[in-house]
Amino acid sequence: MNNYGRVIDLSYANGDVNFEIIKNAKNTPISAAIIRLGFGGDYINQDDEKFYDNVKKCKKYNIPYGVYLYSYADSEKKAKSEAMHALRVLGNLNPVLPVFYDIEEKRTIRKSNDKILSICRTFAYEIEKAGFEYGTYASLSVWNDKLRDKWFQNKKVWVAQWSGSGCSYKKRYDLWQYTSSGKIYGGSFQSGYGPFDLNYIYYDFKKADAENKKREAEKVLKISAKLEKISPEEMKKLDRDGDGKITAKDARKILTE
Repeated sequence: MNNYGRVIDLSYANGDVNFEIIKNAKNTPISAAIIRLGFGGDYINQDDEKFYDNVKKCKKYNIPYGVYLYSYADSEKKAKSEAMHALRVLGNLNPVLPVFYDIEEKRTIRKSNDKILSICRTFAYEIEKAGFEYGTYASLSVWNDKLRDKWFQNKKVWVAQWSGSGCSYKKRYDLWQYTSSGKIYGGSFQSGYGPFDLNYIYYDFKKADAENKKREAEKVLKISAKLEKISPEEMKKLDRDGDGKITAKDARKILTE
């Protein structure tokens, strides 16, 4: 299995992260980041307070990123609310890596395998309908015991197994979270900067990034063609915030009409 680099995953718990160290760490190079959107249903007080700052810094230092939402869902209704939460926070952003659904809460994993599958499918449906790629994050034991349906193998798979001896998941996986106490070495941080959750990625996300940009360019052409046919009155209806611009969220709506 080809290793395409090391990925750091970040949340409010990491505080104000020094991305310059991350970008320039020669001894522990970081290829991409996965950033926490928040947790649970669509409530502003459940947004990750460091999300936008971490995204801004990823853009500044040209670090590709994906995102994840920590789930508390024990029903399809709650899963849909969590999807709306993820989409609201994402807004106009266009992550290279997927939108991952973090399945580890007891209230979720104590459900039957079929129920968990339905919860994940509900979340994934909304995420993919909005044009994003979906993936699932879970521990090795949850993957082995609960996420056994072949549906999961057709999406991105992120396995957490804190072991230096390798990932023992027997099915295909795309990311392996190998530690929760990893440190970044290089420059003046010979003793290590951290701790961080660190992962290895096993698919060519840079190729996916190029394909993503191509799709975005094609979307722009389609949107432009449709906008040319929209009357001034219809344009005003699409401009929901009244700033005279059509946002990416509006554009996605145009493409699906």
